[in-house]
Amino acid sequence: MPGNRWWFGQKPTEPEPTLLFRGTLWPAEWTCYQEGERVRWEADLNDAPLGVWMVCGQECFSFLRVSEDFGLVEVRNAPPGLEIKLGNKAHVADSQGITFFLVPPGVYALETQIFGERLQRYVHVDPGKREEIVLVSAALEPMSFWALPGARLGMTIAAQTAFDLPFLPVEASLPYGWEEEPGPDYLMPVPKGTTALRTWYISIPKNVEPGEYLCTFRVFGSVVSTKVRVVEKLPPLVVVGHWDVKRGALDLSSPFSLTFERALWAASLLGQPIPYTDETMTPELLREILQRWASGEGG
Repeated sequence: MPGNRWWFGQKPTEPEPTLLFRGTLWPAEWTCYQEGERVRWEADLNDAPLGVWMVCGQECFSFLRVSEDFGLVEVRNAPPGLEIKLGNKAHVADSQGITFFLVPPGVYALETQIFGERLQRYVHVDPGKREEIVLVSAALEPMSFWALPGARLGMTIAAQTAFDLPFLPVEASLPYGWEEEPGPDYLMPVPKGTTALRTWYISIPKNVEPGEYLCTFRVFGSVVSTKVRVVEKLPPLVVVGHWDVKRGALDLSSPFSLTFERALWAASLLGQPIPYTDETMTPELLREILQRWASGEGG
């Protein structure tokens, strides 16, 4: 944070904030301004030393005060413990996957290694500016938020990376007894600046109790999670949208899609029980399915 003025927002009922430098209280003179439903506190740090500071109100936050002659490069979403180099400086990512470099202006090579592969990109650093490098930004989407005991469930991982990666490193943290299996696209290269889509499969034990379960994935240094609801009976629309018409079986490992073939299969069930549900295909339910298919919902 370059500059000599620093501000901190709080609720009106919270006390005046305090500033600490290296654990010692700093005698700041605060000016208070009302901004809507919040209060803005400003302090002059003109004579304050450079380094890591902490400000405390109802909660505490840390910030870094740096010279305007330097630039700050902050690296995020790195695997904890990963060594990262910027120019001739080497830092290790902390437990949150974060590290930063304070350097003079210039162009620097940002480097690291993963599984023996050397990764490199160049960073332009301006004086008094902060450059944020997010190594990986990931999202997780299950093929279905509903599942049955013993089912094989598909997951889609979408990731953007700051480097060209030989493949997308993924570690799964699943409920006890659940198993993972990477899809066939697992070892495909990931070009930087693109969105890589990778498939992951989850096998749910047959003896699992109904309930909500958390599935977490660490994608390089980005942690993403989703909840899966395991039930004894599925909603009818989930069954229709995941029905494999050729095999005559439920397939929760593929994306939900209301296709023409699945709509025809639903029509063939009129007046009959719908597999894996407690419901019968009624004219009203079939009409809803056909309307959703006609509108293009779910593919």
